[in-house]
Amino acid sequence: MKSQSLCKCKVTHDVGYHWAWVDSCCIDQNNDVELQQSPNSMFTWYRDSALTGQFVTVQRKNECT
Repeated sequence: MKSQSLCKCKVTHDVGYHWAWVDSCCIDQNNDVELQQSPNSMFTWYRDSALTGQFVTVQRKNECT
C-alpha cells in the first residue's frame, strides 16, 4: 500500500494540488448488501472532492481484514 500511496501523492502534485487523501476499502464480493451499499457510500463521501482516483485490485479470500 505504501508505494501506491506515494504514487497517488505524486499524481496529486503533478496536477497542481498540495493535499491528498488516501483511503482504502475492502468490499466482500459475496455480500449483496455490501456490494450495493459500499459504492453508494463512497459516492457520498467523495462527491465534493476536486479530484478522485481509484486503484482497484482483487483480493484473495480472507485478505480483507
